Amino acid sequence: MFWIVRLTALTDPISPQDAIEVNEETLVQSLAILDGEGRVIGAAFNQTMPPFDVEPPLREGDPFLDTVVGVWEPV
Repeated sequence: MFWIVRLTALTDPISPQDAIEVNEETLVQSLAILDGEGRVIGAAFNQTMPPFDVEPPLREGDPFLDTVVGVWEPV
């Protein structure tokens, strides 16, 4: 789950591989639940979804992103 969140929510999956950017929109809309000592014990990632008829181009040639997307595609 860590890599799925990192590659598709926390970073911008359409930015080029040599300049991967943080997905600022997701960070602004998301939240973390902290315990009394400041450790993260829960979180929610919120992301604006594109329209149904728009397929954003994913970063090509990224072995991690290709593997994660390949595993989660419908059988």
